[in-house]
Amino acid sequence: MKTIDTRGHLCPMPIIMVKSAINQMETIDDLHVLTDNEISKKNLLSFFNDNNHPATAQQIEDYWVITVGKSSNLAQLKPLMNLKKQDSDYIVVLKNNKMGFGNDDLGEILIKGFFNSLCEIETPPAKLIFYNAGVLLTQKTSVILPSLQKISEKQVEIFICGACVDFYKIKEEIGIGNITNMLNICEMLSKTTKVIYP
Repeated sequence: MKTIDTRGHLCPMPIIMVKSAINQMETIDDLHVLTDNEISKKNLLSFFNDNNHPATAQQIEDYWVITVGKSSNLAQLKPLMNLKKQDSDYIVVLKNNKMGFGNDDLGEILIKGFFNSLCEIETPPAKLIFYNAGVLLTQKTSVILPSLQKISEKQVEIFICGACVDFYKIKEEIGIGNITNMLNICEMLSKTTKVIYP
């Protein structure tokens, strides 16, 4: 029996943890996944059931145990890990240190989840560009710095607007990336066909 304990983690980390564990396994024999987050429970059940591995969830006190039946082959369960590799022909541009509009605390949770997910996907972007308040995400104390380091290890180039760094007076606090200028940013954006603004 294999148990993956994702308790204490918010989406998307439970799915990331499960996918990472599955990638190291040859078979599933009574796999159990623990989660204390209802959204994660639903996402995990969908992941297994959508891939023809029936799963059930049982609540025990303040968490759920998701049980996946026996299987001799994980080939069907790995489609998200085995997609045909695409070219990393896109750029992700961050103009804020939070994701979306509304509640700032939620925005911080979402931006952390976004980067946790971005460093796990099969096809990372070619470049990350940070400007305005987005440059604050590249500081040594940033909650996403570990994710940025993992992304950088995948040969993703990280660029930071120099004027923004000067405006926020954080030059000595930058923990990752190359400081650049708006002309260079414009040239990079003009040479790509796809730009994502999360």
